[in-house]
Amino acid sequence: MIGPDLLSQSILLACIVAIGASIGSFLNVCIYRVPIGLTVLKPKRSFCPSCRTQIKAIDNIPVISWLLLKGRCRSCHAPIPVWYFLVELFAGIGSGLAYLRSGVLGASLFLIVYALLTYAVRAARAGHSTKPRLLVLLILLAGVLYLQRGTVSRNDLWKISICCLSAVFMLCSGYTVPIGKWPQRAVVFAAALTGGWSGALVAAAIFVVYRNRSPDTKDAILLACLSMGSFFA
Repeated sequence: MIGPDLLSQSILLACIVAIGASIGSFLNVCIYRVPIGLTVLKPKRSFCPSCRTQIKAIDNIPVISWLLLKGRCRSCHAPIPVWYFLVELFAGIGSGLAYLRSGVLGASLFLIVYALLTYAVRAARAGHSTKPRLLVLLILLAGVLYLQRGTVSRNDLWKISICCLSAVFMLCSGYTVPIGKWPQRAVVFAAALTGGWSGALVAAAIFVVYRNRSPDTKDAILLACLSMGSFFA
């Protein structure tokens, strides 16, 4: 029999995941609009980049709508990039796992770092510049996210060392973000610290073994390890 505590925790977890996915959906809006000079408030409603038709609320449910529409616009049937789906999915999964590991604070910090990292990577991939100051903030937030999960002792130094070493392997394996060398390294190290030693190690191993993957595929791998790795660290 399901107890009231388990039921309430399950409902809270579902809410955290839904909020995370919704923030991922808002992040998609920012990634598309901000670099090209549009604001997130005007136009108020999301629209299809192909036919410019405003998207109905029923077609704007994070994760679910993309699956129901089979990745295509309802009006013009133009393909909706899978990245819209992945950004929402990883945001929801990551926030849920961060909540299970570190509570509401952990989920909140994860979403902040995830949003900044994803914006930096995907905006740069689309050919838009990102400011170095933003990337400095990424490193600081990633460190806070890592350190807040528990009391840090000397025994935890090996975890931080693995994160940093994994970041080096990612860079040496050819993983690049089309921004300056220093900001690029900042992004990779921030992602490695946020994903924890396990997530960073898995991402580095995949990048080394599968060097010829496309940049978009590597970005997806990095964000997947970022969202799931910290739970197992």
